Amino acid sequence: MAITNKGSKWETKNSLFLITAFFPVVNCFAFFHMSGRIKNRRWSLLGWVTLVVNLTLIVAVIIANGLDNPNENPAYTFEGESPYIYDYLTSEQIKEYELFDNEHTSYKDSEEYKQYQEDCEKYEADRKAWLSTPKNAALTEKYEQWENRRDSIANALLIALPVFNIFVLVMAFVERPKYLRLLANQDNRMILQDRIAGDQSYMYQNSRSAPVAPVQPENRAQNIQQNFASQSTNLNQSTQSAHTQTVDINTATEDMLAGLQGLNIIDAKKAIQYREANGGFKSVDEFFSVINAKPHVIVRLENQLAVSVYQPVPTQKPEHGTKRTLDL
Repeated sequence: MAITNKGSKWETKNSLFLITAFFPVVNCFAFFHMSGRIKNRRWSLLGWVTLVVNLTLIVAVIIANGLDNPNENPAYTFEGESPYIYDYLTSEQIKEYELFDNEHTSYKDSEEYKQYQEDCEKYEADRKAWLSTPKNAALTEKYEQWENRRDSIANALLIALPVFNIFVLVMAFVERPKYLRLLANQDNRMILQDRIAGDQSYMYQNSRSAPVAPVQPENRAQNIQQNFASQSTNLNQSTQSAHTQTVDINTATEDMLAGLQGLNIIDAKKAIQYREANGGFKSVDEFFSVINAKPHVIVRLENQLAVSVYQPVPTQKPEHGTKRTLDL
């Protein structure tokens, strides 16, 4: 369903910029496009807010993930030496360990491998006992709390980034109808201004006096015939327009204007108020511009309207001694 009088095809063509609203960071250009077409600071502000917030969230996520823990992890300072399997196995067992590291290899049943497992268990027991001391336990807890806090902040920023961009996407499509209406009104206004400017230019060119070259006697009769033919053509055109233009916008009443197809009582009141305040209409296009008529209404009514010299109607004051009637 069309939002404006321009039609769905025009609205779709002028809404293709909303594709950028689906991409983070780039979605700010949707609002910049709106602001550039309509010259509206509100959409320009939304574009800058979108750009700044997106860049801020991305930089914050990178910084949060790259922060180093200022606390020391006691597990890194344990002085015990971890057992190394290559120090226990023979060369043949090492080859078997590297090639067939599974449950059915024979090196796992050897005394060397059992000794390795015992030393690993002893190392882990010593390490846990060392970390369980009050001092190291407090340091470990402090270290882990900072790590958890950093991960929580980084995850919150990662969630905030798509949530904000979904909000921007919804905002762009919510503002689309308002943008299309303003763009359509601006386009209609420019069309009317071009029509008015064209009419004024035509009137100026026809009204200004230009130097006339002297006419030779032998061409005078031919020029008279051409002038007579052109005057006859203009007379026929004016007669045809007089039959089609049936309503005089400088003398029509409110009911006559409201009865025209495509107009209503609000348009009629607006036109009459403007006519009384500005000394009548100078052209039909001025009438269309005042009531902000839509293009299809202009095409329908432009041959049904006429303009005459405006003569204000004097207001009659009640005579002395007459009774006033109260209209309830």
